[in-house]
Amino acid sequence: MTTKNAIDSNIPIEISKGGTGSTTGAFTSVNFVAITSTSTYTPPSNLLFAIVECVGGGGGSAGIPATGGGQVAVAEAGGGGGYTKKVYNRAALLPNVSVTIGSAGTAGAAGQNNGGNGGNTTFLGMTASGGSGGLAYAAAAAVNGFGTAGGAASGGDINIPGSTTNGFGYGTTGNFGMGYSGTSPYSSCVKDAAGNGNGGGGAQHVSNPSTAAGAGYAGSAGVVFITEFLS
Repeated sequence: MTTKNAIDSNIPIEISKGGTGSTTGAFTSVNFVAITSTSTYTPPSNLLFAIVECVGGGGGSAGIPATGGGQVAVAEAGGGGGYTKKVYNRAALLPNVSVTIGSAGTAGAAGQNNGGNGGNTTFLGMTASGGSGGLAYAAAAAVNGFGTAGGAASGGDINIPGSTTNGFGYGTTGNFGMGYSGTSPYSSCVKDAAGNGNGGGGAQHVSNPSTAAGAGYAGSAGVVFITEFLS
């Protein structure tokens, strides 16, 4: 868990958000908290209200099979993690909140092996689901893909599904992370890589004829961001 204190303020806070409606009892500072592992969040004693953002884990991309002469193979990217955001007053967070951070989707093993799904990130009634793992396809003269679903999101004031690949897309971008495209020896694109940041899906990759099997790429783990407004 990491924290960062922001510039002081003296803006009146609505009563429904934990303030008084006047500058008396208004917040005087803002603190940022990033939770990157499953843990318990305990609100500080001077918390008035908080904005909580959750991102699910990105899915891993599939492994790719070996190809013979005249064959190609493609492994789909992982889906991006979902995103949800909600405002809580202090009373709703007492005495503490159990936080689950969605794990990164695992890379598909070398060969025709699917990538792993990303894990769900949860905070109270909020759930940012993990992106789906990329699908693996057999080597053939031509291969068609169907895309990989991003994670759902629910329970927030704002709920945004994770990015979904369209057929053989790039590594999918999560709401705080991104994936990359494939590269040699598996394709002529820019870069093969695991998901980057939080919630990004692992990259797709493509192989040419007479190419060895290759493993996929892991997604990136989820995260919870909390913006604390303090008296």
